Amino acid sequence: MSRWTRLVSIGVTAALSMTIGSGQRETIAEIFDNNSVDVSKIARGYYTVEMANQFVHVRVMRARLAANARVPTHHHNAGLIVALTAVDLRLTRPDGQFRDLHIPAGETRWIDGEIHSERNLGGPSATAPCEFLFIETEYTGGL
Repeated sequence: MSRWTRLVSIGVTAALSMTIGSGQRETIAEIFDNNSVDVSKIARGYYTVEMANQFVHVRVMRARLAANARVPTHHHNAGLIVALTAVDLRLTRPDGQFRDLHIPAGETRWIDGEIHSERNLGGPSATAPCEFLFIETEYTGGL
């Protein structure tokens, strides 16, 4: 089993078996980590941190987006999307360029680190919510 396969297996298992959350409010300094906006802090209605470990540099977040939900502009490192339902997202960079991601339920897709906003396109009917795990690599922050 390769290192990445093992890492993804551990991350997905941990994400499905535990949820971490303190319920405490963060300060402005905590929201802006390394001069980038942390999506788990600015879009709490959509993203929750399922597991984070700054020592092995991985964080697993769960996203639940209603149809046409919009996530503000944020940054994240490269990582793996695990589609729990069908995922149809539009990722829009600050310069206006966008790309659409279409991932069938149960499939995975690698995504490079970047700054973008997100919109759930809602699938062919434009009414479907989506849910996915994002396993972020090179994570150095805290919980």
